[in-house]
Amino acid sequence: MFDFLIIGQGIAGTMLAYQAQQKGFSVCAFDTHNPNSASNVASGVVNPITGRKMLKTWKADTIIPYAIDTYKAIEKELDIKFIHEIPIAKIITSEEDVNLWNSKLEDSRYQNNISPIQSLNNPHINEAFGVGFIQPTFWMNMKIMVQKIRTNLLKNNLLFEENFNYSLIEFDDTIKYKNIEAKYIIFAEGFNIQNNPFFNFIPFKPAKGEQFKIYSKELKLDYIINKNIFIIPLGNDTYHVGSTYIWDDETEMVTEEGRKEVLTKLDKIVKCKYEVIDEKAGIRPTIKDRRPVLGAHPEHKNMYVYNGMGTKGISLAPYFSNELILHITENKEIDKEIGIQRFI
Repeated sequence: MFDFLIIGQGIAGTMLAYQAQQKGFSVCAFDTHNPNSASNVASGVVNPITGRKMLKTWKADTIIPYAIDTYKAIEKELDIKFIHEIPIAKIITSEEDVNLWNSKLEDSRYQNNISPIQSLNNPHINEAFGVGFIQPTFWMNMKIMVQKIRTNLLKNNLLFEENFNYSLIEFDDTIKYKNIEAKYIIFAEGFNIQNNPFFNFIPFKPAKGEQFKIYSKELKLDYIINKNIFIIPLGNDTYHVGSTYIWDDETEMVTEEGRKEVLTKLDKIVKCKYEVIDEKAGIRPTIKDRRPVLGAHPEHKNMYVYNGMGTKGISLAPYFSNELILHITENKEIDKEIGIQRFI
C-alpha cells in the first residue's frame, strides 16, 4: 500500500511526489505526458514585484526563498541544472511610473528588491524613462526538473502513463484504484481538473498563455526585460517572449490574436531585427480569486485537491506542497486564503 496516490505530474504533482518521498512517504502517480501542459510551456520566471502598480507578490518574502532553497537542493541531489539567477529590468513608461518606483525605493518593504532607475545603454531597447532592476529574480527551466523526476518515477514503476478513470475509485478506510491501494489520493491535475467530478464545484477560470521563441543576433541581453511581456535570454542569441492571457480559448494552439498581441508589444520594446523560431501555448489552472486551492473533499476525507497555481506555480508549488503534506500527515491547519473551505 502507498501513502499517496497522486493524479497529475505537472509542477504541482511533481513537487508533491518529490517532497513526500523526501519525508519518507511512498507515492505513485498517474499522468499522461502532455508536452503542451502549463508546466512544460511556462516561461519559468520567479519575480517578487509584479503588475502595473509594481506590488510585492503575495507572500513573496516567505514563498520565494523557500522555493529557491528547495530547487537548489533538487539540483544538487539530481545532478541537474535548471535555475538561472538573472535580474529583471522593469521598463519605466511614464513620469507617473517614475514617481511610483521612487516611492517604492523609500518603502522598507521593497528596499531589498529594487534598485534606483537607470539606463540600460542598450541601443536596441526603447526605454525613454529608464529601467528599474528587480532582485532576487530567476528563470527556471522547469521542463528539465519535471522530466528528471518523471523519469525516476517511471524507472521505479511509480508512474502510470495512462488516463485516470474517476469511476473506478473505491472508497473505504483507504483508497483503491484497480490493483493500487493508498492511504490518500491527491488530485493535482492542473487544467484537466475541469473533468474531475469530485471537485467541479471549485470556480476554476483557465487562462491560456502563448509564448514565442525568437532569434536575434543584435539584442545581446544578459537580463530579463519586463514591460507587459517578458523577454528572457536563453543563450545563443535566443529568447523566450510572452505571454498572453486568453480566457475564452481552451485549445493548446497559438492563435493569430495572441501572436499579434505579443509581437506588437515586442516591437514597442526592441529596435532590432528578430526571427520567430518557435511558438507554444498552454492552459494555466487559475481560480477567480487568484489563489491556490488545497484541502480535503467535503465528503471523502482521504481525497484531496491541490491546484490553482495559475501563473505563479513555479514559486508557489514547493511551499504549498509541503503545507499540504503536513496538513494530511500532521493535521497542520491550512491557511484560509487557500483552503478548499472557501468554496464549500
